[in-house]
Order: sequence, then structure tokens, then C-alpha cells
Amino acid sequence: MRSSLSLSRDAHPRCNNWGISMRPVHYRLADESDVPTMARIRAAEWETEEYWKARISRYMKLELHPQHALIPRVSYVALEGETLVGFIAGHLTRRFACDGELEWINVVPEHRGSAVGSDLLRLLATGLLSKKRCESAWMLTRPTQPLDVSTSDTALTI
Repeated sequence: MRSSLSLSRDAHPRCNNWGISMRPVHYRLADESDVPTMARIRAAEWETEEYWKARISRYMKLELHPQHALIPRVSYVALEGETLVGFIAGHLTRRFACDGELEWINVVPEHRGSAVGSDLLRLLATGLLSKKRCESAWMLTRPTQPLDVSTSDTALTI
């Protein structure tokens, strides 16, 4: 049985940036059964579902090793009911003098602005901290996406 993590803010449904009411979101560790949906969400922005199915699956099985990545991997999914609405993956690293690296984060457009992304980042930081003392993380951002950073290469202190 999968364990669910709760980051509930209150008992009321949340609203996204457009004022659309949403059901509470629950979080849990990702597993292989989540890969097809993760791939579909990721492929909506870049590459194909088949590409992402293979890449995400190999990453989670420790068969794909990004530059300077260390073996511990952490992946979480965000679920509204049974529907996967976002995910995050990261690992410990020696890259760019940081301890942790965000590999992927994706939230479906309807849930952007609803704190799902922030919750996922918190979970990743907590997960990496549980593997090793991780004080800084590195992420590559694409300037075409709205983010709260001003450069394309950003070190995030957690």
C-alpha cells in the first residue's frame, strides 16, 4: 500500500490563479506505475511521451545517471483524488559545488499557481535532507517559463 503525505493548508478547497476551485492535493513517493502519466505531463512541454517514459523509468531504476549524480534519488507525485497533477525528482550531486539537484518538476497548467509546485519543492528538499545533509541545490531553468528567478542557472539554498 502506498503511503500518502499530507501538506494540507486547510480543510477548504484551494483555488488556482484563475479562481477555479480545486480539491485538496495529496503527495506520495512516486513509483513505476506513475511513469506513463509523468511522461505525458512532461511531453506536453518538450519531447515525446516515449522519450520521457524511458528516461523517467531509467532514472527511477538508477539506470540513468545525470552528470555527477549520486545514487540516492527522490521522486514525489501530487495527486488530486487519483489524478496525478504534478511531480518532482531530484538527487544528491557533486555538480556545481551543490549537494542536491532538481532533475524535473512539472505541474499541469490547471494547478499552476496553487502551491503544488512549492509543496513539491519542499518535499524534495526534505527527501534530500533525509539522505544526507543537503544545504544547497542546483536547478537549470528555462527563461521561457514564468519563474521567480532572474537567471538561467540558479543555486537554491534550502
